[in-house]
Amino acid sequence: MGPVSHGGLGTEVEMPGDQHLKVVLVTVTDKNSFPVTEGTAAVPEVRDLGHFEGELGVGVGGALPADEPLSYRVTVREKQLLVDIAHTGHGRH
Repeated sequence: MGPVSHGGLGTEVEMPGDQHLKVVLVTVTDKNSFPVTEGTAAVPEVRDLGHFEGELGVGVGGALPADEPLSYRVTVREKQLLVDIAHTGHGRH
């Protein structure tokens, strides 16, 4: 997957990992946000890509082996959006 870009500016955003996912939430206000948590070996960073015209972009960096595709599942709950990134235990000892 290619690089992710800032929603309003269109500029490319540097993120760790070779695979990236961009999640866009619509009909949000600039008061909407998401909690930033520490990354993992497989998902080293989740980044706010900014608000623009009612959309909030979120970038997910995936550091998976080249032969392992970025596979994910999205679950929507009343006040939560969960993005589960599938991996084979990359980075575990």
